[in-house]
Amino acid sequence: MKEKRKRCIICILSLSVVLLIFMTAKEYNFGKRLNDYIVSDENFDVIIKTHAKSRDPLISELIFDESPLFFDDVDEVFYYSVPYGDSDAYNPVIQMISQGEKVRFAIREKEITNDLIRENGTISLVIYTDKHYSEYKLKCTTLPIIAIDFENEITEDDTEMKMQLFDNREQAAQRIVSLEGTIHIRGGSTKSYPKLGYKISLASHQKNGSVRKNKCPLLGMRKDDDWILYAAYNDQEKIRNVFSSNLWMETCGMDNSFQIENGMRYEYVELFLNGQYWGLYALGYPIDDLQMNTKKNAGECIYKKVLWNSEYPIAYAEDGTIAGYKISSSGKEDWTILYDFYEKLNDADVEDSWLYSSMDLENIVDYMLFMNLIQGVDNVANNETKNMYLTAKLSGDGAYKYLYTPWDMDITWGNTWSPAAKNLTRPYALDASFHRIMESGPLYRLLMRNNETAWSTYMGKFEELRKGSWSDEAIEK
Repeated sequence: MKEKRKRCIICILSLSVVLLIFMTAKEYNFGKRLNDYIVSDENFDVIIKTHAKSRDPLISELIFDESPLFFDDVDEVFYYSVPYGDSDAYNPVIQMISQGEKVRFAIREKEITNDLIRENGTISLVIYTDKHYSEYKLKCTTLPIIAIDFENEITEDDTEMKMQLFDNREQAAQRIVSLEGTIHIRGGSTKSYPKLGYKISLASHQKNGSVRKNKCPLLGMRKDDDWILYAAYNDQEKIRNVFSSNLWMETCGMDNSFQIENGMRYEYVELFLNGQYWGLYALGYPIDDLQMNTKKNAGECIYKKVLWNSEYPIAYAEDGTIAGYKISSSGKEDWTILYDFYEKLNDADVEDSWLYSSMDLENIVDYMLFMNLIQGVDNVANNETKNMYLTAKLSGDGAYKYLYTPWDMDITWGNTWSPAAKNLTRPYALDASFHRIMESGPLYRLLMRNNETAWSTYMGKFEELRKGSWSDEAIEK
């Protein structure tokens, strides 16, 4: 009898605990969905009028579907990255971590919709106790969010940072990725803009005190430790470089005999720096030995054209480099490969057979056509080039083939560069019919010689692309 009574008491106590937890959860409104908190304008205003504004935050975190929201503590705005493929993402389960007092939650007559996101609209919300309230805004985005925190100022030298990435892709292995490493300012003329570009190097601190590179496949892109945050400050639509880079990769990136991804990709993100929303950025990766699969022990090398210096004739600079170029490969700097290429290319008596052997025909055809498509006025100008990579790759016969890779395509699609213009950019200064033909390289030499194979390949690829990936309908879409 005693044992039965004991079990009964335990059962009653257990039920009481469950009931207490349930009542507490109800009091804090935990487990309810966003739309359950919507109130009328009148009721929302009543909360504001009947409570005193709190001097201190009432909550430390606002959580949607078990993921803490990012908070701009300057403008007091919560940012919610809406996960793809989740039927409940537009009406998530809400949790709050309070600062001690019992808190409640209310939303002013508005739901999360596609129209709200498209129009960059905000939702007003209030968090309140019996006596105090705090009013906030909620913004929603369909993009991933990156938050970077650091103690020292970001300069052109590496600064230690910690980073959180919210990956809202449907196929994301995990939603929140926490990383650490360094960050520094990157770019050329863009360094003068108020919104800067950054280079991130991911690293992890080991137990023995050492630091090791941390290669991660961010947002489904390649696994690497080096990443770029591109600001697109001088592009009125914030799309040219990202769109052009991705278009090249989707339509031409694999058109080479080496079967490498000859290019790079970007994914748009929203960026926070030290708790402040910093706007739209694009996350990408550099063109480097990893991307171009260069074999340094075989003498392969990546050269980056950064200035308009002429390749006709090619000349060594005083420091032994070649004017206008930088070497992007790691290891020993070897300028002889590039110098020999241009010396041979500039020889008026060079044979067609060498011109063919020195290039990857599909690649250079794509590059010439692509520069004309995007109106790459900051990439090609008559017989000069800029903002491109030229990679010396060894072919099966032991000779070097040179792969062309586009880069830095912000001044495209009608825009031009001008030192007198705002942000150095003149929007829509070019008519849509304006052509930009690259008048340099082995293919151009063959075309000027009316080489039948070169012309057939060039025009055949143009017709193929214009019927498919580069059709008016595809580009507009």
